[in-house]
Amino acid sequence: GLVTCLSGLLLFGTQLPAMQKPVLATFITPMDAKMTQDYWNKLPPKALIFDPVVYRAPTVFGRFTRSSPSWYAPDPAWEALSKAPSPQALRSAGFDYAYFNRDYWDGLTSDEQAAFAAPCVKQVAEVVGIHSEQNYAKDFRRLLDIRSCK
Repeated sequence: GLVTCLSGLLLFGTQLPAMQKPVLATFITPMDAKMTQDYWNKLPPKALIFDPVVYRAPTVFGRFTRSSPSWYAPDPAWEALSKAPSPQALRSAGFDYAYFNRDYWDGLTSDEQAAFAAPCVKQVAEVVGIHSEQNYAKDFRRLLDIRSCK
């Protein structure tokens, strides 16, 4: 028991200085971290969030997404929505919010972008920044409320 306690104290001692500078996961950017600070566990409890990056929205918001029946295979219906999104189609599939970045936005057609500018879509939040530490291109994260879209 003493050896177990000692090893725990040694591990705690090495991890204590690291707490001052957290390291983000590889798929989480500082913009996602800012969104997490502002919206973690603040959306309605049963809200579903559409995000073209399967594992990002649950990590950032602490809410479910209906993207994959398992860790290893995306849902075919979600894949179809991801390739041709519209607020109405996302809402019909049960999603309440959409979250995406500039790369995804730039990949949408002008008609798809116009659909996300419809009056039924409300922008909840936007965080602007750079793409990465190696790529200073402008980037953003947007959280859109699509609950009013029919």
